[in-house]
Amino acid sequence: MESEKIDLIMIISLIISMMINGLLVWYAIRVLQKLSYVYDNISTIQEINNSFVEHLESVHEMEMYYGDPTLGALIKHSQLIVEQYTTFNEILEDLEDGIISVQEDITEEEQEEQEETDAEKEIR
Repeated sequence: MESEKIDLIMIISLIISMMINGLLVWYAIRVLQKLSYVYDNISTIQEINNSFVEHLESVHEMEMYYGDPTLGALIKHSQLIVEQYTTFNEILEDLEDGIISVQEDITEEEQEEQEETDAEKEIR
């Protein structure tokens, strides 16, 4: 009688644990998808900004505008923005690598839990 209650409690705990782990895996995948979306858009913005800097530099080198301090300041400002985007991209890449490794760890934990569940079924 007592062992039946313990078995029932263990089974319920296992089911709840598996449901929570499933939700966590689903959540991790969603976060990774959003991070990938942000990363792709940041890369696009960086490319557009690089093109703008090149265009601005070519205008600055034109005889008509050569040495214009306003354009020179604008070029420096746009280069700082490009540097910030580059730094942000590097941070996102590091985060993406970290999330992928966490996701792999979660998958390994799920496999271990599944093996434990299979072993419990075999015992019965």
